[in-house]
Amino acid sequence: MPNWCYNELDVEFDNDLFDKIYNNRIIILKKLIIPDDLIKNIISYLPINQDEESQIADFVESCKDLGIARDDSDYCESGSFGFESGWGPPIDLLCEASEDFPLLIINDEYEDTNSNFAGTVKIQNGKLIEQKEYDLDDMLWDQNGGSYCGDDILNYLLNKEYIEIVINNENKNITFNNLYEIKKFYNDYKNANDIIRDSIQDYLIEYSLDNNLENCEDKIIEEFKKKILK
Repeated sequence: MPNWCYNELDVEFDNDLFDKIYNNRIIILKKLIIPDDLIKNIISYLPINQDEESQIADFVESCKDLGIARDDSDYCESGSFGFESGWGPPIDLLCEASEDFPLLIINDEYEDTNSNFAGTVKIQNGKLIEQKEYDLDDMLWDQNGGSYCGDDILNYLLNKEYIEIVINNENKNITFNNLYEIKKFYNDYKNANDIIRDSIQDYLIEYSLDNNLENCEDKIIEEFKKKILK
């Protein structure tokens, strides 16, 4: 069974490209000395003249035919809808679906929490124009202010009456009154970071959950260490 990747698709009509193609065709037809009324009739039969809403609706139908979207997929006027795909975004299928719709820009945002990645793709006229991919944990870390957690851990330690630590299999209570005392502790014990982590493990878990940094306890304590040793 594949890891399911969640996709959020949005279709954008390329008005600039439409104007460029439409105007160029009129210029070409006028050079052929064709009457204006006849030019209008010819333009109305060109595929490029199909309205935006119809093109988006036809594109979604093409996605259904290729198995990208379910038959009951709902989409708004912008052509937005969500769907799941196995192992990653269906880039090849989206390129295939877009071949008949050169005026549509296909934007797909995707996320696979099991494989820990997320990203975006932009497709037009059957070609992949742009793809950006991110490590999901790193992205969430940046979005939720992970780089500031060192200050929060420092404040927690300085405001605690004491913390219970284990050094050489001996239980001790220790109080940190200032940053200098914490720095000295790190200089005295090579495994100071592990000692601190073990002593505030419950707080780290609670902190990570409160700040949408689930399973980032190692990164949080490393961020604290960087702050102490800088």
